[in-house]
Amino acid sequence: MLGAGWGGGSVGGGRPTKLGFCLWLPGDEPLVMVKVVSATPETDSSFKDYFLRVPPGIQTAREAVAWTFGKTPDVYDPEQES
Repeated sequence: MLGAGWGGGSVGGGRPTKLGFCLWLPGDEPLVMVKVVSATPETDSSFKDYFLRVPPGIQTAREAVAWTFGKTPDVYDPEQES
């Protein structure tokens, strides 16, 4: 069974971020990923998308990005993106 969904938000600096998931097979752990957009433009002025896997219990894009830095959403508050 395949299911997917994306919920949007912004995390630090207002860059768009989305949390999504795909259920590949019944009984398997859900694949949950957060989509983030690079803060630095490419040579053609476009911005690259990255997909980072996060634990299935993550509920929001902010929580997902905070988790990738080993923080909780209430503590995660970047002053500068790099």
